[in-house]
Amino acid sequence: MKRTNGFIDLKELGVRNFFHKETDGRSCLGWFEIDGTEYLFKTGDKNEAIKEMFFGFIYDALNEKNVHYDLAKYENYYGVISKQYNVDNLPTYSLYKILNPDKKIGTPATIHCYQNVISAYSNFFENIEDKDLEELKKKTLECFIYQLLFGNRDLHETNLEIYGNTKPKVSPFYDFEKYGSIFFDEISPYSFSFKYSEVKKMEVPLETLNTFLMQAEKEEIEVLKEKMESIKEMKLRNIYQKMQSQIHAHISFSLKRKLKKQVIYNTDYIRKMTK
Repeated sequence: MKRTNGFIDLKELGVRNFFHKETDGRSCLGWFEIDGTEYLFKTGDKNEAIKEMFFGFIYDALNEKNVHYDLAKYENYYGVISKQYNVDNLPTYSLYKILNPDKKIGTPATIHCYQNVISAYSNFFENIEDKDLEELKKKTLECFIYQLLFGNRDLHETNLEIYGNTKPKVSPFYDFEKYGSIFFDEISPYSFSFKYSEVKKMEVPLETLNTFLMQAEKEEIEVLKEKMESIKEMKLRNIYQKMQSQIHAHISFSLKRKLKKQVIYNTDYIRKMTK
């Protein structure tokens, strides 16, 4: 597979056309097909593309499902590609749809807590069994906690999906380009926050973390601590080596250091807050 500075050349793979794909009322341009398999191409900054791939490897190390990004380019556009995770074409529902079943999909403006989400599950999935509902709630909490630990500034209600009807599951993790430091003061839609807030209010990750620590039950704090320990045990050097081996290119020391500092500083800070 031909790469240019680590990026797969999609034209060399024979990609000529992209198509729209609709999920839960939302349309996304950037899909293409190779040998019957659908892929999504997301364009963006080169460093953000490397960051998306990096956090995919982190989720792998944590044994968490993710869409597995790889670096790619098309003509002068750079970004990442990922394989369609829902290969069986099961029904998919964004959290926005679950929280607002009677509304058409649009840009989410309200901010919801994950308790609101899990309360909505039993009404939305009427025939779900108790054990499957509990598993869905558990994975939703874990998903939210990872967004705190990785400082996601963009986990809104259409950036996480539930798929399936009788045994619905949380989608693999995706869209990591806004992961980073919880201390970022850039105001971005951070809509999957812990506590219901005013319409159109924006929160930075640190605000959401503080709200979580004030509102969380003891059991939820224990899950947070468990996930922090899992991150602490990771060998980030091994992750960089695997990435460089896959893309056949070197990742700059400054970028590796920046990503490492963000992950370590986040968990160190949160660990002090939860003592």
